[in-house]
Amino acid sequence: MSEIKATNVQKSTNNLPKTPQKRYKKEEVLSASLAYFNGDELAATTWMNKYAVKHPEGGYTEHTPDDMHRRMAHHFGRMEERFKDGIAHPELKSLITDYGRRRGFLDEERIYGYFKEFKYVIPQGSIMAALGNPFMIASLSNCVVLPSPLDSFGGIFYTDQQLAQLFKRRCGVGIDLSKLRPSGMNVANAAGTTTGAVSFMERYSNTT
Repeated sequence: MSEIKATNVQKSTNNLPKTPQKRYKKEEVLSASLAYFNGDELAATTWMNKYAVKHPEGGYTEHTPDDMHRRMAHHFGRMEERFKDGIAHPELKSLITDYGRRRGFLDEERIYGYFKEFKYVIPQGSIMAALGNPFMIASLSNCVVLPSPLDSFGGIFYTDQQLAQLFKRRCGVGIDLSKLRPSGMNVANAAGTTTGAVSFMERYSNTT
């Protein structure tokens, strides 16, 4: 199995790895992923396009979804290590649920066993794509809800800016526009009347 020559990609971005990354060609990853998914091309290409870690200089740093599961297990395991004695640390106690306090410690290998082959636990897409990915700035939440925009020109466009920032970080966003005045209502600006909530829905749709 050939590999693209590994290079040190540490540049101006502080979160890039300081050690060379193994890289695979697209054809290699496709072949291995097709085998992993028993010939299901849609599953293989969806994983490659949406979840496999891609190197900014070309190629992939993950060969099959098993590499992704190992990546996720490592970072979940890292947090488990940090919180396993959380009861002894008052600053962490409030962050642990009652269930988290009762259940046993999960090490990296046990967590990997839950992820392996998508058998027991399938995290949301943003976690699969971004957790431990040094080349992507993204939220680990698939979806968020924003407060309703203030019923003003500035408030509406501030929300538009928030939407853009969240979308670029791989979030879906929910928002309630019912507090905006309906079309034809008087406003104090030069327009005299508002174009209504629906017109701003279209604006937000364009941003999306």
